[in-house]
Amino acid sequence: MTVPNVEVGRGAFRKTGKDNLKANYQLVPNLPRDGSSPTKDANYQAVNFGVKAIQARINSYDLGYAPHLTVDGIYDEQTVVAVKAAQEALGFTGTGVDGIAGPNTCRALWRDLFIWNGGKYHVPASHLYGFMMLESLGDPGALGQLTPSDRGLCQINEKAHPDVTDEMAFDPNYAIAFTAKRLGIARAEFSGKGVVLKNNVAIAQHNSPVAAQIWYRDEKPPLTPTLYNGKLWTFPDIEKYVNNVLLHAARFK
Repeated sequence: MTVPNVEVGRGAFRKTGKDNLKANYQLVPNLPRDGSSPTKDANYQAVNFGVKAIQARINSYDLGYAPHLTVDGIYDEQTVVAVKAAQEALGFTGTGVDGIAGPNTCRALWRDLFIWNGGKYHVPASHLYGFMMLESLGDPGALGQLTPSDRGLCQINEKAHPDVTDEMAFDPNYAIAFTAKRLGIARAEFSGKGVVLKNNVAIAQHNSPVAAQIWYRDEKPPLTPTLYNGKLWTFPDIEKYVNNVLLHAARFK
């Protein structure tokens, strides 16, 4: 995706890219539907991907809603009805059944994906949740949360992973499985020096593979300029990143 003039921090349920200027995915009468302007910039395209992710996830559940939604990225009246059905099936009550896909609804939609992929790749489901919360707050259409090239729930960077297409990065099924697989590989690679170090370094790997290697080698986070493979590296925020992932992980239930 070519990303022109992207506001860093787009995503995480902000207004940018939404035709109706709402901070959630919803339909507002007499205003354009979210994601209905594919010729606009990358922010709008990301919203379109986000709505598609919501529609596809509802279709994949047995939520009592039929027929299946058309996965077109347009938040229309049928999508509102389907989101309400999903909210009821997921245990929402009262004003929580509103047809608006905000943070609480989206996190509930992805929850089973953390558990399933955690089991498949032998990683803590809570850590996968922690990654998502720190990277996107559960917004499937998040774009450029930390850098303009980051995409989707887990903010997969297109420069670091050029083989991951936009369709893949913005697909929660792919994004969570991608993150779980990488975390599983990292946990295996960094085992042997204790569980705490393994957990910390494997999480650091998602943000910076080099920082993870140094942390494992030295058995402490690289908080000052550190020599690695003949080059001086600095990672001032890596310990904060890991701590924030674990903070979110502790709230998974």
